[in-house]
Amino acid sequence: LLFVAGGTGIAPLRAMIDHALLRHPQVPLALLYSARRSDEFAFIDEFREHERSGRLELSQTVTRDESATWQGRRGRIDRAEFERMLPRPTTTLCFVCGPPQMVVETVVALSALGVPASAIRTEQWGK
Repeated sequence: LLFVAGGTGIAPLRAMIDHALLRHPQVPLALLYSARRSDEFAFIDEFREHERSGRLELSQTVTRDESATWQGRRGRIDRAEFERMLPRPTTTLCFVCGPPQMVVETVVALSALGVPASAIRTEQWGK
């Protein structure tokens, strides 16, 4: 399972991740999580703990944080990051939630990597 969250789009995905961890502990889980600034990552301590325990692969990026304190990835989630986190595109179920442009760009990227349309589930909101 691959989860892709933008900003507060993490809220519904968190519940899905928790469910998958509880009900399907053998299924590999990956989370690509993008926020404007590093202080906007909700539930990040939980996700890092799941990562430390080997239950979740986590990738974070910030899109508008210029502070020197953030040492992680910057910018939008790019094709290389999707490829890294999606080793089996034809058999991975993907859940995407976030701002409309992020959701559209993610669907395009996942489709280009070979994820079937039926394996991409989305939710988005507008302004």
